[in-house]
Amino acid sequence: MKQVLSSLIKILVKHPEPSEAVSIRPKIGDATVSTIMLGEPRSRLKASIVALELFVHKNAVSAPDLMLMAGNWLVANHQRWIPLFEEHCKALSIITVQFTSPISTTNIRDEEFQITTAKIFVLGLLVQAKNPELTSPVGVMLATLCQKMNATPEAGKMPDSGLQRGSAIWTAPVKHILLQNLDRLEEMSNHILHPLFSVDPKGFRSFIHQLPVECLLSGNMTEAPLDEFMLLFSALQIAKKIGLVHEDSKFSVIELFEQFFLLGS
Repeated sequence: MKQVLSSLIKILVKHPEPSEAVSIRPKIGDATVSTIMLGEPRSRLKASIVALELFVHKNAVSAPDLMLMAGNWLVANHQRWIPLFEEHCKALSIITVQFTSPISTTNIRDEEFQITTAKIFVLGLLVQAKNPELTSPVGVMLATLCQKMNATPEAGKMPDSGLQRGSAIWTAPVKHILLQNLDRLEEMSNHILHPLFSVDPKGFRSFIHQLPVECLLSGNMTEAPLDEFMLLFSALQIAKKIGLVHEDSKFSVIELFEQFFLLGS
């Protein structure tokens, strides 16, 4: 399997006829995106995530190309995936109606459409991460995608926002899914948050500011749900491990934990 992937990556990266490589990529996208979004066939799910991460990591498939392929698949298969993700999209205020009718090439390259596509694709990956066997491969895939999107020339930032595109696609979906899986918070933090924070420090700051960090810093821990404080503490612990949070800050991570447990006692 590894030899086949290695050969295919070499063909896509170094093919003397670019048009041949261009014709192969959509087939890869259709096969892997479909399996990830629908979660079937389950026998191919892990292989699809691992293979797609290799393609993106090795630049055999660029992040923008992957989003174009994902967007085309989402439009062509809206009747299959929307029922599966309707509640998730509603919780994240993601409008799916734009995927329910044919869309022009111009529209599918629109910045807002691509960001929405990316968020839905990230959701697809995170839903599969609920399976312990897939949590680590999903984390690696998310980190690679984020890193490549942030590195894309002239496309690393959303217009007029100052936010990196990579951060824009993962922070809200990751918060949503981790809050739904607090029974596996430590494991998912290690395998999802750790790789994302490592490649996207700005994303870390964006992520914790979607959580009640200001309440914590003000000393008022009654203004937000305990679930969100649990996720915030887990995120800060991961950030401390990789050097994004230091003990000389206003509150050390240890002090934050002490305050949390005093509140709950």
